[in-house]
Amino acid sequence: MKKAKFAAAITTASAMLFVCAFSASAEGYAVTGSLGADSEDGTSATVTATVTNDYYYDVDGIGYSVSVSDNAVIKGESSKTDVSLAAGDSDSLTFEVELLQQEGSSQPESSEPESSQPESSEPESSQPESSEPESSQPESSESENDNPNTGVGVSGAAIAVSVLALAAVGFAAIRKKKQLLSLILCVAVAGTAVVTSLPLTADAEEAESDLSTQVLEIELGGETVTVTLNIDVPEQPKVHDNSEEDIQRLNDGKAVILRNDETGKVTFINGRFTDYKVTDMMTAYEALGAVSSLLGGGKENTLLIYFLRSDTADNGDVYYTFYQFSYDEELQNCYIKIGTDKDGNTICLSSSLDDTVNSEDLDDEEFQNSFYKAKKSAEEYAEATGGELIITEDIATEFIYNQGLLNCWPFYVKLSDDTFRKLCVDVESGEILCALPISAVPDGSNGAYVNDVYFDETTEEMTFTDVFGNEVTLPVAENDEGHYFLDTERRMICIDSWRSYLDDPEMGYSLNDIIPYTFSDKEDVDPIFVTVFENMRTIYDFYADEGITSIDGRGLPLAIGFGWPKDGKENENACFMDSIDGFGCFMFGRSALSQALDITAHEFTHGIRVTHFCTGEVTNNAGAIEEGYCDILGNILEMLADPENCDTESWIFGEQSGFDLRCMSDPHSKYQPEYIGDVYYIMNSIYTDASAVDDRGGVHRNNSLLAYIAWKMSDRGISLQDNFDIWKNMAYIYSPKCSFKDIAEMIRFFAGRLGLEEYLDELDVIIDEANLESSTTSWEGYERPEGAIKVTFNLKNVPADAQWSGVVQVSDEFSSAQVNFTCDENGTATGYILPTDFGACFLWIISSDGQKTPVVYYGEMTEDMEFNLDYNELRHAGIEP
Repeated sequence: MKKAKFAAAITTASAMLFVCAFSASAEGYAVTGSLGADSEDGTSATVTATVTNDYYYDVDGIGYSVSVSDNAVIKGESSKTDVSLAAGDSDSLTFEVELLQQEGSSQPESSEPESSQPESSEPESSQPESSEPESSQPESSESENDNPNTGVGVSGAAIAVSVLALAAVGFAAIRKKKQLLSLILCVAVAGTAVVTSLPLTADAEEAESDLSTQVLEIELGGETVTVTLNIDVPEQPKVHDNSEEDIQRLNDGKAVILRNDETGKVTFINGRFTDYKVTDMMTAYEALGAVSSLLGGGKENTLLIYFLRSDTADNGDVYYTFYQFSYDEELQNCYIKIGTDKDGNTICLSSSLDDTVNSEDLDDEEFQNSFYKAKKSAEEYAEATGGELIITEDIATEFIYNQGLLNCWPFYVKLSDDTFRKLCVDVESGEILCALPISAVPDGSNGAYVNDVYFDETTEEMTFTDVFGNEVTLPVAENDEGHYFLDTERRMICIDSWRSYLDDPEMGYSLNDIIPYTFSDKEDVDPIFVTVFENMRTIYDFYADEGITSIDGRGLPLAIGFGWPKDGKENENACFMDSIDGFGCFMFGRSALSQALDITAHEFTHGIRVTHFCTGEVTNNAGAIEEGYCDILGNILEMLADPENCDTESWIFGEQSGFDLRCMSDPHSKYQPEYIGDVYYIMNSIYTDASAVDDRGGVHRNNSLLAYIAWKMSDRGISLQDNFDIWKNMAYIYSPKCSFKDIAEMIRFFAGRLGLEEYLDELDVIIDEANLESSTTSWEGYERPEGAIKVTFNLKNVPADAQWSGVVQVSDEFSSAQVNFTCDENGTATGYILPTDFGACFLWIISSDGQKTPVVYYGEMTEDMEFNLDYNELRHAGIEP
């Protein structure tokens, strides 16, 4: 076996040790001083020295003293030490300055000075000499001092330590990663990611203090007396662990700080959260120390995070994304994102970190065993395929995104036909997560997928007829089975879903292989698939022009599945599956839904959210936000890219399919709510899994809340492009688990960042109308929507393993007419609908006994209705349709 190494970080070097020195006072803030003579009386004056904390946070340990020129003495207290000042507070001392009696003068002799100030030996000097050494005095007579920043950089010794650390790690045996608080960057992801940890150390080492002076000249007895104030400020931390009050002071009280209603942890900050400048990945991580306490980090609770990516918006703002993880895999939906302006000033923060989870680690023996177990799996794969196992010289664990972040060992196998496979073997289980065809073994272990083998093909142009009867020219390649769609420029390959994807009842869909969708004659191609491929190219180019290349922003190859196998039948729908084995994976069924540009753009936007910025949960508020977000960008993209063939007035979603799935300008027409608490609104589900009994908590019903806001924004003057830009930029910052109130503030934030301040007052009105800050778990306290009737389902004796909802079918139209009401903890499902002459009420129940849909009412629904039901009676009555 080749010698294996563990790298503390795998980017271009094996490891990187950061030896951090703390800088002095934060830029733009200072402890300032002033001197004032309150009165003058011949040969003496009353002088007051004042120091003020102009930092936005508290400063301790301040010392200051006063001295006078040799022709005068101080009567009274002349110095203070260890002064603590809150932000904006001042401290002062008042003393007498008395002119010294000169030889032969008629002035009375002064008493012995209390201070240690020596008498001047040159009384005839016209320019009194300062009592302080000349080198420590700035040449200034200003009454205020800028208290310039004095930074301390990484020393040569620190660099030497870094080099030694690199060498030490480079020649180590297999090692598990070590977390050394904020000083060491550990395991990297896909060549760019870096492990870090919270909290950051916010306490500065005692270093050279920042000495400032102020000078005042006064006239006493015909002579000029110089009074000097010296201020000694201890070195301040370069990143201060801020409180909410600190952040407000930093923003002149204008910051908006939102917290999770249940945990109380910060979820979004609109404003600066530190004065520390952020210019790269490392400074972005360090800046998180400014909110360590607010996010739940502390000495007893280390939150491990790693750097995922940075993105630059069109206006120059930069956004940094970090993941939270335990030892072996990501923590689901736990991210933190920060935004900065082009000058490095922080402008916002979004967080969905879980402060209840500490890092999980493997001890040294477990880590050694992990490697050997993974190697054995790789050897068995090589033997079974007749290939040669290759272990890279600097092997290290790496994270891969394969339907979730997983920590794996990478091995390579060279097959008999001189092709290669990259094996990703799970660190914990030793199981092979994927065996991906690659064109070559990369130099070192950089974690990147190498999919060039699929696109190193010659293509030609062919003309096809799409579903609308248009002639479309598309690129195709050829293999032994025939022709297939392949776009080598955009790195898209159209595959046969039935042969490429596995439909596992327990694990869901996974990518088994890349098997192209082939055809021998272009006339054999289903016109819907022609339209799908052309639409995907149009959407790809539109987003690329908007600064997002492919779904991950970095050109991730796309596998476009034709056909959608489900339980052995063709599913008539479209979906983004996930990022699997280095591909962004889609499936499109042979359905009219697949031909609509906005539906395809909706799915493409899901891909962007998952792989580029991070997606939210698929239930309740987070799911409704996700679905609404993709509706907005998908529909506006269609209106901007193809205005002649879509509805730009009513904002119908899916009209090119022949199905008007949703209406963003009039949600009620499609049985969707306009605001939280409206008719057709679905309260959040009590079920924590992704059950479909209540539309996963109304994700495809409540998505109209954001869509209606977007329509109102354009209806009240915001252009389509500006509207698109606000929502597109929101993807840079919004994190999983964010609430509707977080989104509301993000709309305001990005309107301001994009120069649309003139609309902020109108946006406040629109957001208020949507009722986004209201409860989403209970109807208690809500007023009945105008003209609505109330429907209540009470179901008792429900098995513990059962999930259920009450369902009202308010029309015989497409499935959009079906409204689910979620049950609460009391076994009651409640909701409001508008009166209808046609209605059917039934229960949707899933338990270990199977799925049941007993009908409980059919007929007119024009007044409040309540159904009191018993699960046992429904089951035994046998009334399921």
